[in-house]
Amino acid sequence: KPVPAKPWTGIRDATKYSDMCCQFDGEQGKCRGSEDCLYLNVFVPVIEPAKLKPVLVWIHGGAFHSGSGDDDEFGADYFMMHDIVLVTMNYRLGCL
Repeated sequence: KPVPAKPWTGIRDATKYSDMCCQFDGEQGKCRGSEDCLYLNVFVPVIEPAKLKPVLVWIHGGAFHSGSGDDDEFGADYFMMHDIVLVTMNYRLGCL
């Protein structure tokens, strides 16, 4: 059952990735991850309200078996240098 987020004041610290969604770990023979995993990661270069920016939405691969939106192989640095907003995400995988 969904649980409401705890309220906060001021700026919320979102500098760390959320847990990855549950996925099977073949080496350990069990599932790892969390059910509390449905988050978007939004990386924004310098904000200029009057200027539109291109947006890239990246949905990780993994054949609905493994992966997460925090894959540093496709890190945000390149996109920030080119003034592109990057959105990555986690989604439920076959483990559940």
